[in-house]
Amino acid sequence: MASYGGPDANAFSRYADQHGWVRGEARGWTWLIASHTDVLSFISGIMQDAIDLYPGLTGVQLDDHFAQPSEFGYLQGTMKAAAETVLKEVTQGLVSLSPSPIDYSRDSNNVDWEDWYKSDIGFFEYVPQLYYDNYNSFSAELTKTINLVGKDWLLTGIRVNGSGSPTPWAEVVKMMDRCVTEKIAYSIWYSEGVLDTYPTQFQNYW
Repeated sequence: MASYGGPDANAFSRYADQHGWVRGEARGWTWLIASHTDVLSFISGIMQDAIDLYPGLTGVQLDDHFAQPSEFGYLQGTMKAAAETVLKEVTQGLVSLSPSPIDYSRDSNNVDWEDWYKSDIGFFEYVPQLYYDNYNSFSAELTKTINLVGKDWLLTGIRVNGSGSPTPWAEVVKMMDRCVTEKIAYSIWYSEGVLDTYPTQFQNYW
């Protein structure tokens, strides 16, 4: 992904477009070519720089925008090769992946992370974004995910803030409780939920 908006949205997207890195626009975003050597070197270089230049930082993360939308065709092999290349080029530090839920990630983003997980291509953890505003949807997706890939490298993303109203606190508690029961760590999306929306509640829970 290069930018939100067209290829002239910012200085980087203009640079990428001028250098032939841009595949096209989809879903309001401009996307880079996942098979382009310079694109992959740029991504891995940013990640390695972060690890090298910030003492105490042990890992970095790719999220759901490390993808190629299905609007561009079937590119699951391209995305797996891209992931393997980035993992090889980041020679120091740990690399995490935070993708969309399994079905959407595979069918809409060309990221078959179920396969990546099972074949252990090198990510030290997987943190799927189970960003639901109600416990029942979250729990169903978590159960499905555990059944498909197990728990060895699995964490989960819990939504507090995002588009629309915040997830009700009672629902957040049930999501966290389920993770505790499963002995799965979790990440809160995003910092506003901890610092501004439910600061006292999180402090008391933890």
